[in-house]
Amino acid sequence: MEQINYDNHAPKRKRDPETTTNDNIDNSLLEALEKSQTTIEVLDLRTLRKLVLSFERRLRDNIEARLKYPDQPDKFADSEVELHDEIEKLKVLAGGPELYPELVSHNTIPSILGLLSHDNIDIAIDVVGLLQDLTDEDVLEDNDEPARVLVDSLVENNALELLVQNLGRLSESDPDEMTAVYNTLATIENMIEVKPAVADLVCERTKLLRWLLGKIKVREFDSNKQYASEILAILLQNSNGNQKRLGQMNGVDVVLQAVALYKSRDPRSTDEEEMVENLFNCLCCLLMPMENKERFMKAEGVELMIIIMKQKKLAYGSAIRALDFAMTKYPAACERFVDVLGLKTAFAAFMGATLDLLVKNTVFIKKCLHEQSLCSKEILCERMKLLRWLLGKIKIREFDCNKPYASEILAILLQNSSGNQKRLGQMNGVDVVLQEVALYKSGSTDEVEMVENLFDCFCCLLPMENKEMFMKAKGVELMIIIMKQKKLAYGYAIWAFGFAMTKYPVACERFVDVMGLKTAFVAFMVLSSHLSSLGANIGGQLDGNAVIQLIRAKVTSLQVAEIMFCFIVQDTKIPVSKKNKKESYQEELEERMISFIASLFDGILRGSRRDRLLSKFVESEYEKIDRLMELYTRYSDRVKAEIERMDRLEFDDLEMDEEERYNRKLESGLYSLQLIAVILGHLWSSEHPSIRARIELLLRQQKLSKRDVRDVLQEYHDNIGDLDGPEEKERARAKIQNFIAAF
Repeated sequence: MEQINYDNHAPKRKRDPETTTNDNIDNSLLEALEKSQTTIEVLDLRTLRKLVLSFERRLRDNIEARLKYPDQPDKFADSEVELHDEIEKLKVLAGGPELYPELVSHNTIPSILGLLSHDNIDIAIDVVGLLQDLTDEDVLEDNDEPARVLVDSLVENNALELLVQNLGRLSESDPDEMTAVYNTLATIENMIEVKPAVADLVCERTKLLRWLLGKIKVREFDSNKQYASEILAILLQNSNGNQKRLGQMNGVDVVLQAVALYKSRDPRSTDEEEMVENLFNCLCCLLMPMENKERFMKAEGVELMIIIMKQKKLAYGSAIRALDFAMTKYPAACERFVDVLGLKTAFAAFMGATLDLLVKNTVFIKKCLHEQSLCSKEILCERMKLLRWLLGKIKIREFDCNKPYASEILAILLQNSSGNQKRLGQMNGVDVVLQEVALYKSGSTDEVEMVENLFDCFCCLLPMENKEMFMKAKGVELMIIIMKQKKLAYGYAIWAFGFAMTKYPVACERFVDVMGLKTAFVAFMVLSSHLSSLGANIGGQLDGNAVIQLIRAKVTSLQVAEIMFCFIVQDTKIPVSKKNKKESYQEELEERMISFIASLFDGILRGSRRDRLLSKFVESEYEKIDRLMELYTRYSDRVKAEIERMDRLEFDDLEMDEEERYNRKLESGLYSLQLIAVILGHLWSSEHPSIRARIELLLRQQKLSKRDVRDVLQEYHDNIGDLDGPEEKERARAKIQNFIAAF
């Protein structure tokens, strides 16, 4: 689900006073004016006290005059002009935020805030302007402690309640009062910036949410409506309490009505466009609590979003995002979407002409396809000829910008859907994808992404019957050719082998028969020495104009890290991923090779092919076993370090259950360690005397024993799940138990 972040919302639109210019200005008059305005010296503690005392005196004079002449405004008018001047003078304190703690200690804040209820609305407006200046984000930047002291004092002295109460008596038909509305919202936003808890406090203590709802209900657009939408989005951000409060105030319906104004027209200005985006941000936040999703359904929000999508106006993408939130963990919304023929709308652009609509649909289509409801991949492929269309699209030899999206959606449709995997296999999909992979040559970033998607598709196309098609289409041979070419798709080929050979001994046997072992073990052995010296060598390689391919790695729809790597064995040049750091890149390479070799052992159980596999660990003075034990030691140390870290946390009373401990160990490399132990189990069970002797020697050198390997295998045995069914679980556990007994 898309995450909303308002930390970098648009800067507030400051209202600068109107200025006039005149080229015929008397410089002597300017100098005299400047001298007359230098009555306040350097801003320090002495100046602060002078300002505070003068303000308190004028405030007292005004109170006395109003009490003495309550029905004679002309008697207290002068005192209010003087009070206005003193409030204006206090604004100079914004230039010295380090003095805020002293301002608070002089108990001036209650006096200032009390004026928000002053009978003269102009005085209240002056105070709002003062508070906005004092809390301005530019002023408070790099002054965290003084800012916190000021905001704490404002909250303790009911600033939030008084500010919101004052909003109720401001008329936006008056320019000054309209500015005061803006300054009030700005002050609240500034306080939230300093103290995020203010977002919940202001909604608990005041009627601000209701006022904001009323503001966004107004049909006419103005700058304060825009700012109200922004403040509302900030209040809802990360606050489950505010999201629920607004839902109970009929807020979902109000926001839907506000966005409905743009179902058939675009905003007329950039500011109005920003407001629409804020409104959709509000809607997405509101759709996080489950009860608000239900309100969204009852208010026909699904239907409104589909109408907006059909109109193809500016709000198109925002409507898709709102549906994304509405459908997350809420199957009823997915079902409604299908029932009101939303699939046709979502896929119309995808199947149609424009790239822009295809891009905008991609995120929503992903969400739609991932939901476990009537809106499922298999129903979609049963109702429409989408799979066949996608195959046709990726078969086109000429590359265009829609081809990557077609390959991406195809990968999503195949993910975890055995029905679609089998359907595409029956449509000769394995052969089509293999042909596309064979055609690939280094190209643009978009082409690289398309190849990633094609390999996603390919690895999803490997249920057992499709593996047979893979064999018949000479997929094993093609992957070996790709590995030998050492181009960008090198790592993809290894990744594909991992899928093709898993639980399919025929593929493992074919791999041995076509001389694939040499290619695989070259990668396995070169990886260690080259990657360990990568930091030292990479600079020299670049200086020598070496051929280094910078490639990308991402998490695919299969939620498996794609391993994209290539290197030139003779020249020992290793490319570095653009996205990942060298350390994580090395780990991905190692983990993929470990998994690859484990799959080989699991698939080749007997006969001459098994002997050829085992012989690889004997040749060159057991260098492969040395490498394997090097990896075992490294991953073992990482897991032990994580265990020690968790023990320290528990010592500090941060207890974790067994499942959490196990998951943390997996994250630290336990699974790779377990696979290495499984490979060692295969080697030990071969009963080859020299292999056993080598393993024992290396264990002793690392101050380890066979018991350590047994312990790793036992933990693996105890945590084997039944994802593939109870029979497969028992088979896997029996195999590991045999390794444990052998050790």
